[in-house]
Amino acid sequence: MAFSTAFQRSAFQVSAFQIAAFSPGGRIAGGQFSRGKWRELQERFAREDDDKRRLHLLKKLKEQEAARVAAEQRQAEVIARRQAEDALAKVLADHLAMLGAQQALQGAQIPGPDMALTAAAERARLLQEDEEETIALLLLS
Repeated sequence: MAFSTAFQRSAFQVSAFQIAAFSPGGRIAGGQFSRGKWRELQERFAREDDDKRRLHLLKKLKEQEAARVAAEQRQAEVIARRQAEDALAKVLADHLAMLGAQQALQGAQIPGPDMALTAAAERARLLQEDEEETIALLLLS
């Protein structure tokens, strides 16, 4: 078999495929970062993270505030509804009491000034009759 030169041992160039052993803090391919530039990048990333965190916290606080306001509104609505129901119940009770009083007035005879005199005269007459009957009984016995 005939091999091409690309697969022959002597044709392989070791220096063409050398890989540098990277160590932490070594150079980055394509250029170098100065320490100042690296710190700038790290600070920018930290600021972006802080901004994201702050935005998340603000969003969360706004949601909590909206939930608190909604709960207060619901509570105020419940209180207003209860007060309206209480006011309605009081009006109904007053109305029923007035109806009862009206029926009592219609059913009862309330003596006017003329009737009061008549009732007093009748009582006096009955008392006189009782006295006369008592005397007659005593005399007959």
